[in-house]
Amino acid sequence: MEERSVNSVRAMLRRMVQECRNPKRNLAYQWSCKQDLYEIKWMAEEALEQCAAFDPEADYVKRHEHFKFLEVIKGKDAPR
Repeated sequence: MEERSVNSVRAMLRRMVQECRNPKRNLAYQWSCKQDLYEIKWMAEEALEQCAAFDPEADYVKRHEHFKFLEVIKGKDAPR
């Protein structure tokens, strides 16, 4: 997959989070945005389940989980 595609999805997700947090939006709109995020999450999980496992996959996932754990310890809520 092209890096540009990943970056555009990442940017779209960040915009959706901003809309969920935007106090100028009503709760129904914010909830709708969050529902969309859940749908995307579930679609991604299903897509991952349909893919074959790769040798470096476990280390890749472990590094990400370690990174997220360190963010929690440091008290950071920084986007990647």
